[in-house]
Amino acid sequence: MTDLEKTTEKWEVQLRKGTLELVVLAALQHGSLYGLELLRALQRFPSAAITEGTLYPLLDRLKREGLLEAEWVQEDDSRPRKYYRLSPAGQQRLIELTRVWRQSAADIEQLLSQPPRASKGPPPPADQTAGDAAPLTDSAQAVLTQTSVTEAVSAEAAAASATSSTNDAQGEHHAGA
Repeated sequence: MTDLEKTTEKWEVQLRKGTLELVVLAALQHGSLYGLELLRALQRFPSAAITEGTLYPLLDRLKREGLLEAEWVQEDDSRPRKYYRLSPAGQQRLIELTRVWRQSAADIEQLLSQPPRASKGPPPPADQTAGDAAPLTDSAQAVLTQTSVTEAVSAEAAAASATSSTNDAQGEHHAGA
């Protein structure tokens, strides 16, 4: 792995850490999910994929902060599952984080597509003109599409919640939080 790849990977990790709260709140905005169901919904997206060791402490923290409510539910003969849902404070936090995220993404997109022109200093290298911008890296593309990812995670979570009872009826039993 090159130094550039290492640096990019570290940046992606920091970006993921900085957006996890938003991603989890977005995934829960349409209803309750149990821990493993939420984890699976998030793992469908590379920029939101996390482990149980990251998710459950985050869920506990969000619950302590009053952003989530949790309830144990026993369905049929399956193991009890802890379902999480947004509290009213969590709904407000989601609105605020979404506003901040969208503004940040728009600002970054503006800077990437139309960088400010320097008033002084040396001209750009001859091989780099305004129309020759480098293609976006996967990381930069992830930043620009994070809003779509959080919306997709939310849709996946809603679909997972809707199919959960169908799957349980078919005999699928999952270990829950």
